[in-house]
Amino acid sequence: MELEQTLLPHLSVNISAKLITSLKILQLSSEELSQTISQEMTDNPALEIEEQALCAICGAPLQDGACPECHPGAQPVADSPADVADYDASSYMETRDRQRNQDGEEDYDPISLVASDMSLSEYLLGAMRNGLPGEDFDIADYLVGSLDEFGYLTVSDDEVAEALNVSVERVR
Repeated sequence: MELEQTLLPHLSVNISAKLITSLKILQLSSEELSQTISQEMTDNPALEIEEQALCAICGAPLQDGACPECHPGAQPVADSPADVADYDASSYMETRDRQRNQDGEEDYDPISLVASDMSLSEYLLGAMRNGLPGEDFDIADYLVGSLDEFGYLTVSDDEVAEALNVSVERVR
């Protein structure tokens, strides 16, 4: 009698309850997934949904209201004289009053202070402030103001240069 030990490769899948649940979730459409989550929320009151704001450009999670992927080293730009002239005291007062009203509440959310409906021109100007030198803000403002409702530029480089008394190369 001889004893011999051999190793035979054998592959098997152990199906667990977690795997079955995961497969069911992966098969759901987004609408079905939303309905399933809503149903689970009503069935289990201990569950909470924690929503995280995402960047509109790349989809990365926002940190302190800014995208670390799109604007990694965004430094605040010093106010130019044009910015000081465009200062809107009424919006500052409304924001300050909202903050005062919410300071005593436990559900204070600083994200709620951010304007939720930002126009395309406001978004573009804010994004350009991070990448342009201060002397080109007037050109950027003029160009953004010259966009039509579909986002196309309605003026030529020559027209912009003439209107702002700058060189065409600088506009380009």
